[in-house]
Amino acid sequence: MTVPPESISELIESYETADRFAREVAQFRSAVAIPANNELRYAGHHLLESLNGTTQVSKPDLVRKARNHCERAMYDAAEAGIICAVDEIARFQDDYRGVVVSRVIADYPNVRALALRAQAVLAQGRSDRTSAQQQTAEYMELFRQLRDAVHVLRGGRDDLNAMVEEDRAKEQSESRQFLLQFMIRVAAVLIGAAGLVWTIWYTLSSGGAASIQ
Repeated sequence: MTVPPESISELIESYETADRFAREVAQFRSAVAIPANNELRYAGHHLLESLNGTTQVSKPDLVRKARNHCERAMYDAAEAGIICAVDEIARFQDDYRGVVVSRVIADYPNVRALALRAQAVLAQGRSDRTSAQQQTAEYMELFRQLRDAVHVLRGGRDDLNAMVEEDRAKEQSESRQFLLQFMIRVAAVLIGAAGLVWTIWYTLSSGGAASIQ
């Protein structure tokens, strides 16, 4: 049984889309694309099997399996990429806890909201997979949004670190200034107290000497 040309075209398109997307994810974090690459290998293996030693594709079930592996490759890459991006955003939040990040990255509240939405989407997707293709397309788009957001955060780290150092130096300077002012006040009090004691002593001494005379 010969497979219709349109089925082969669909498989080729699906494979190329999956391969491009796996490369996108690998550029973001190479290790997370390994499961997707394995799925693409399986797709290629099924396609070779479908040839049956000829140049004609004669096994539709193997073509279908190959395409399913392509779909799975996109899903695995997108899901792994989303998880990786959300984790990196969480680490960023921990690194700059207590810092007003929006002073440097104006869109920071939206980045945090995007990460929360991604977590909700993953949780819902695991409990309710209505349409695999629709879910995969949604995951791919969500990953790209998260990837761009993470790039913004990465780009802001140097300026944030500089701001933190500047704030720390300012706090240290203010602390030294406060300590210096405090020491001056204490010294003034001690000098005043010493002057008062000397005055009292001098007065008493002068009065005693006058009485003797």
